[in-house]
Amino acid sequence: SSAGGLSSESRTEGRTVPDQVSTLSMSIDSSKLQLSWSPPRGDWDNYSVVLTDGPAVLFNRTVSKKSRELLVSVQSLGLVPGRLYSAEFRVHSGGLSNTAHCSSRLAPRPVQQLVLRHVDETSLSVQWRQPVGRWDSFTVHLTDEDLATPDTQRILSGGSRECTFKGLTSGRRYTVTVKTSSGNLSSSDSLTAWTIPAPVSGLQVFNLDTTDILQAQWELPSGDKDSYQVLLVRDSSVIKNKSVAGNISSISFQNLRPGAQYKVVVTTIRAGYTSRQTVAEGRTVPAAVTDVRVSNNGRTDFLTVSWNQAAGEVDSYLVTLSDRDRTLHTLAVSKFNPGCVFNSLVSGRLYNISITSCSGRYRNHTFIQGRTQPSKVQNPTATHSARDDYLKVYWRHAAGDLDFYQVFIKHNNTFLQNKTVQKTQSECVFTGLVPGRLYTVLVNTWSGFYEVSASTHGRTFPAAVRSLSLAGRGTEDLRVTWLAAPGDVDHYEVQLLFSDMKVFPPLTLGTGVGECVLSSLTPGRLYKILVSTFSGPNQRTQFIGGRTGKI
Repeated sequence: SSAGGLSSESRTEGRTVPDQVSTLSMSIDSSKLQLSWSPPRGDWDNYSVVLTDGPAVLFNRTVSKKSRELLVSVQSLGLVPGRLYSAEFRVHSGGLSNTAHCSSRLAPRPVQQLVLRHVDETSLSVQWRQPVGRWDSFTVHLTDEDLATPDTQRILSGGSRECTFKGLTSGRRYTVTVKTSSGNLSSSDSLTAWTIPAPVSGLQVFNLDTTDILQAQWELPSGDKDSYQVLLVRDSSVIKNKSVAGNISSISFQNLRPGAQYKVVVTTIRAGYTSRQTVAEGRTVPAAVTDVRVSNNGRTDFLTVSWNQAAGEVDSYLVTLSDRDRTLHTLAVSKFNPGCVFNSLVSGRLYNISITSCSGRYRNHTFIQGRTQPSKVQNPTATHSARDDYLKVYWRHAAGDLDFYQVFIKHNNTFLQNKTVQKTQSECVFTGLVPGRLYTVLVNTWSGFYEVSASTHGRTFPAAVRSLSLAGRGTEDLRVTWLAAPGDVDHYEVQLLFSDMKVFPPLTLGTGVGECVLSSLTPGRLYKILVSTFSGPNQRTQFIGGRTGKI
């Protein structure tokens, strides 16, 4: 200041506020915390750095003016992954300062023990243990190996410990990535999992009406598959093991045991992973019985049936006896006793017999026919009807069924004639026979290839002597002669009658005699002389009249 030419001076000092550092940044990794900056404009004395975790001060450090960065060990600070830390960076100039701020965080840790908790054909679940430190949330990505399918993403709260995805494709490989997020930092862990291949459906087993083949058919499952394993199992033992391409839906097994029960087990295979097994049962048709034998044992009301065991396996046999289309008897027969008997049948009848091999619900039939022995005719009779070259044969019809009759006539075991007679008739005639001969007559009943015989005897009427004549006469005698009767003759008998009254007892003569002299007669009397031919109980008489001479 000045006054009247005089002046005085007073001085003071002042400092401007220092400028802030520029490009201040803080980064934290797993080993160190790094602060870096650019120096401010103007003058300053030094720097100070305060690192805080919320209200807590982790360190407070003075930094040289010449420094451009600060490195601090994370371990020495005890930093927590995922937590946000703040730094105050002061520029000091005298008693003045200017502060700049920055913040950063340690990257969060990935989840621990990420494992596949559950997987099936269309879903999978993963679970994990929460990481050490702090985090905000989890993001779970599901990546399909089919690159054309977009990823599926789930954002979960920080308290989550598992995640499930549904509606997936069976038999497909997926990658599951769990990302732990804290602020703008994250870390992740991942695993690869396959959904289980889908089992086949609609599995059916057919025997194609054969005794040694089974065919299995199924519907192709959804999803991805490489192949199928097909097992053929019998009595808990694997008989056949086959692999079938994934686009095939059927397979056949051959050379199997007839009538046996099998299981077919189909498993879908994908990249070594297997589906649930699909099981179906099937049975081959049982084999038919062989070498069937039917016999009537010579009986008219009886048939016995026997056979060889069917090959393979059977539960039992079913034997049916039918008369045309009418079933008469049905018998269940044990597989250990291949035979049965039918009684009370009709004689001579042809029966249809079915032997059925049974195994489960399947059947195999063998058909054969058998015929009972026909019955004999009743009361066969042969009569000569007073003819010497003729026999009429008649009978009562045989019971039951028959095709025809065959009638034979024989003498001394030599068959002479035979006749075939319709089954509706019951008589026949033989002619051209020898007079007085005793014949055997056989009446055979035929039914199919069976015959049965009934016999009787019949004798033709004897023939009369021939050329009977009065060869001489006296007053007391008469002489007659004749020629032998044709055919068979047992003896002759000569009878003398007067006025139809017997004069003497009859004379019996041998078959070689051809004359007879009757004496001690009354002169001039007219006599009747009878010459009878005898054969068995039958006789044939020829007569002639003769008169004795007068005295």
